[in-house]
Amino acid sequence: MKTTTPTGEWFLRGETYYNILGDSPAQVLENAVKIMRLPHDLTREAVTAALLARESVMPTAIGLGFAVPHPRESIVSDEADAMVAVCYLEHAIDWAAPDGLPVETIFIVLSANHAGHLSILSAIASVVQEEGFREFISGKPTRTELVEYLENH
Repeated sequence: MKTTTPTGEWFLRGETYYNILGDSPAQVLENAVKIMRLPHDLTREAVTAALLARESVMPTAIGLGFAVPHPRESIVSDEADAMVAVCYLEHAIDWAAPDGLPVETIFIVLSANHAGHLSILSAIASVVQEEGFREFISGKPTRTELVEYLENH
C-alpha cells in the first residue's frame, strides 16, 4: 500500500527517538516529551498535559505493539508544524491495547486541524496492519528510513 501524503511529511517534520524509558504510559509520555523537538509555540508542559488528558479518556494503544498518543484537540497553531514523533520504548509496556499485546513503539501525533488529525491517525492505523511494515519497524528505522519506506510502499 502506498501511503498517501501527509503521512511522509508529518513523519519528516517529527523525529525518531530511541530507548524511551517508563513503566506506564504516563511515564513513557513524560519522558518522550522531555526530549522531543516541539513546534515553537508549544511548551513541554502543555503537550504532556494534553497527551495525558487524552489517555485518561481512553488508552491510545491500537494493538500489534503500537500506540498513537495524541491530544483530543488540535494543539499546533501552524499546519506546517503538524508532526508525528516515533518513539521506540526501552522495553514493551502494558498500554491496555485491545489485543492485550504490550506496546513497543509509539507515534505521537501533534496536529493543527481536525481533518489532518483524522487523516494521519487513519494512515497510521492502516499501515501498522501490514506485516511488512511491522517487520520493518521492528528494526527501529531512523526517521529518514521510515519516510522512505512510507513513500515507496
